Amino acid sequence: MIYKGINFSGPRQETLVIPRNGIDVVITADAVYDFAEFDAILSIPNVPLRQKAGSSEVQHMYNDPEYQKKLDKYITYKSDWIVLKSLQATKELEWETVDLSDPETWANYKTELVSAGFSQLEIMNIINLINRACGLDQDKIDEATKSFLASRQEEPRT
Repeated sequence: MIYKGINFSGPRQETLVIPRNGIDVVITADAVYDFAEFDAILSIPNVPLRQKAGSSEVQHMYNDPEYQKKLDKYITYKSDWIVLKSLQATKELEWETVDLSDPETWANYKTELVSAGFSQLEIMNIINLINRACGLDQDKIDEATKSFLASRQEEPRT
């Protein structure tokens, strides 16, 4: 895509610097656009179906407790995977107990961050960084809108 002569390529990227014992820990997060790798590992659970006795009508059982448990687990896995994929932009970062091919290990990133001494506020800032990289937050939309409107006022009218 080209917009105003600029070719946008590569994922949107955000950076956060956390000072730690005299060392700046630089965390970089990329936007995650492609879920093919995730989809190859996990698929969304199927909604159970029920057919009423004596009827050809099939009913989707969205409120089935077992389905809800599977769906919640799937959503948790997907959220954890997005965090891990986004943080792959931080080339210096290595996980000790996370294996991207094993969904059961994905939530370990939380334990590793805590074990590394990151506070809950620092971890929240890392998650917010990923959210900013993966999508616009309202502050950025407001800032871009103000900037655009200000530039329109500066343009000479013809």
